[in-house]
Amino acid sequence: MPMRRAVDARVLLRGTLYATQEFSFDETSQLDDCSNTEGVPANTALGSAAFGYASKLCDIISCRVMIRNATFDDTSNPFALPIALSAGFYLPVRVYPAGLGGVSWNIPNMAVSGVSHGGRVPGPQPITITGESDGLFSHPLT
Repeated sequence: MPMRRAVDARVLLRGTLYATQEFSFDETSQLDDCSNTEGVPANTALGSAAFGYASKLCDIISCRVMIRNATFDDTSNPFALPIALSAGFYLPVRVYPAGLGGVSWNIPNMAVSGVSHGGRVPGPQPITITGESDGLFSHPLT
């Protein structure tokens, strides 16, 4: 099985290639406490009664996303069209870990929760985008 370097990945923001240095996806599910006096597990298909142990039910699934580029590029300014990056807006995001045409993380409707742009001398001016899935998303295994 080939190992992949982060440099092999390609990121599309609103269908536009975006140069990035770092990305992460954090898929989570809210766990509801279903503990009861009988010790019956929430997943009765695989679990068995276990008095005195907690019972958890997987609920709503979401995906947190972080994308950081190496530095601000005024010729490919992500704050301008076609990306039009801004907190509070929605942005389709697709990340191809093994390059374009391969499997991908697909967040068709990411709610942008934060955008940070900073820098110091000497050094670059990275832009970091954070957000969460709004509705359906898929990861490279689907």
